[in-house]
Amino acid sequence: MKEVTARKWIMVLSLVVTCVVVGMLIVGFAHGKDVTKENKEKEEKYNEAVTLFLSVTEEKGTERPTSEDVRKVEQAIDILNEIPDYDDANAKLPEMQTELTNMKTYLEAEERMEDDVLYAAQMFHRLIPYRNASDREEEIYESLLKEANRQFDAPNYEEARALASVVPEYSESYSEAEELIQTTKTAMEEERRAARLDDAVACYKAGDPDKAQQILIDLGAYEKAEKYLNKIGKKLLASAKESLNKKEYISCWNILLKIDESREYPEAYEEAATLKNTVSKEYQDVIRAEALRLKEEKGISEVKTYLSKADSRILSGGWVSNLWNEMRQIVVEPVWHSEATNVDVKYLEYNGTLVEEDQIDSFFFTAENSGQARVFVKGMSEEAAVNLGVYDDMGYELAYKGWIESQEGGVTVELDSGKTYEVRVMQRLETTKYTLTVCQPKPPRDITGVTKVHDSVDYWDQTNTYYYTAQTDAADIGRYRFELSGMDAADDMAVTLIIYNELNEELGKVRSASNGDGITIQPIKAGETVKIEVLQDNNYTNYQLNVWPQKAFVPVTRECIVSDNFEYVDQKNVYTLTGVSGEVTVTLSEMVNGSEAHLLVFDELEDRVAAEEYCRNASVTFTAEAQKVYRIQVRQAAGSSSYRLSVD
Repeated sequence: MKEVTARKWIMVLSLVVTCVVVGMLIVGFAHGKDVTKENKEKEEKYNEAVTLFLSVTEEKGTERPTSEDVRKVEQAIDILNEIPDYDDANAKLPEMQTELTNMKTYLEAEERMEDDVLYAAQMFHRLIPYRNASDREEEIYESLLKEANRQFDAPNYEEARALASVVPEYSESYSEAEELIQTTKTAMEEERRAARLDDAVACYKAGDPDKAQQILIDLGAYEKAEKYLNKIGKKLLASAKESLNKKEYISCWNILLKIDESREYPEAYEEAATLKNTVSKEYQDVIRAEALRLKEEKGISEVKTYLSKADSRILSGGWVSNLWNEMRQIVVEPVWHSEATNVDVKYLEYNGTLVEEDQIDSFFFTAENSGQARVFVKGMSEEAAVNLGVYDDMGYELAYKGWIESQEGGVTVELDSGKTYEVRVMQRLETTKYTLTVCQPKPPRDITGVTKVHDSVDYWDQTNTYYYTAQTDAADIGRYRFELSGMDAADDMAVTLIIYNELNEELGKVRSASNGDGITIQPIKAGETVKIEVLQDNNYTNYQLNVWPQKAFVPVTRECIVSDNFEYVDQKNVYTLTGVSGEVTVTLSEMVNGSEAHLLVFDELEDRVAAEEYCRNASVTFTAEAQKVYRIQVRQAAGSSSYRLSVD
């Protein structure tokens, strides 16, 4: 029973499934029939749109699109938009839309050619390689270049250059456009120069050569300007010569610079260059003369200010600097040597013979000069002896020596010029011949202004006398040196050197003096006279009396440089500094090896304010007051040397 029931249910279930399947088959058949119909309709529309699109694109090729072509493409796009779920339509639609955009751009470019041809060319350039867009763009540039050439011929150079300049480098017309641009530039420059030349000529004719010259110079190398430049050059040259004749050096120089700087005056340039040299030389002479005057009258500080204002264009910096250094220099010459030779001793000789016992021979002579004379006999026989006496014109005995033998002997006697004296030779032993010699003293000699006196001592007790008057206005500190040299080489040659003042007071004395010995005297005032005596001491000799005077005081100021020297023992060179305030440094330099000096500074009260002793190259610094006078001294300490003294 159960089995029968199961089979029944299976049969029922099978029947139901069969019915469902049959029903589904019937429904599916009916639906498939509807789909096929719909696809066919879409395909027909797609083919219609494509046919319409191809009629515009493939059939016309590179021809320009028309508004009708635009309408057809838009219609084709509308058809495809009706079948959005058709795959072929979706694939074709972007191509049609691109074509539509290009066509509209092309037509817009054609429209813009009427009012903005350059923009139209750019639109065509963006369409390339669409249809004949490249050809249309090139047509535009050819048209622009043609118009540029027409404007150039007009002539309208600015417009021609502007039109030619828009032709791009990729255009076939570019090289021709560039050539036109260069030609236009040249023409414009020639036109500008011609106009400026007309302006220059007008200025020249109106009496304004300076402005005309500037215009012509601005034109540069321009052949047509040479004629007028030469005229201007000659006129400028004439003006320069006139200024030079008036000694208006700066004005003359300014005119010549106009010729010199342009170098555009073939007929005036060389003469202007020569004239510049003349101006420079004359101006230098004027500046130098005025600088010397200021140095003499006002000091080198005024010179420095003056030189700073001189026209440096005419005077090169090197020349001004050299002149300033020259003005700063104070060159002190060495002691100027003046030589003199004293007269020779005058000898009076008398010959006699003593033949009788107690025989007296008398001889008379007149003294030519005052001073010590030597009277002696010589040439006697070896066995003879005499007495010798000298008497004045009243018969008073002045000098006497008895029993003179050994063939020679004598006396020294003080004579007065112009007086007559008697010499008596008295026989004492044996008869004999003899010679009586009177050595008259040399006359006193004024050696003022002489620095070297050549003289000699020739007899026993000889005294040579000299007078010297100080010439240098050295206030109360004049220092003079009287020194011996040139004496004969024998070791036993010596003299005595003595110096007296006007009161006949002894100022200095050196016994047994030989070469290099001397006396330094301080002070000697200007106009004061001293007496110098050179006395025979040991043997007879030639000698040279050297007089080293005090050099004149040298005024100095800041920034000056003194070139000086010391030549003798104890020499003192003095420099006066006035009107200076603040810290002052005095520097001694460039002395030779082996020499030494004292560098000293004194105030007006003779108080020492700075010192450096036994130095060769040194500096001293002190604080100066403007109202005080300072004396800078360089004193010889060893050797002799030139030197440089700077005050800063």
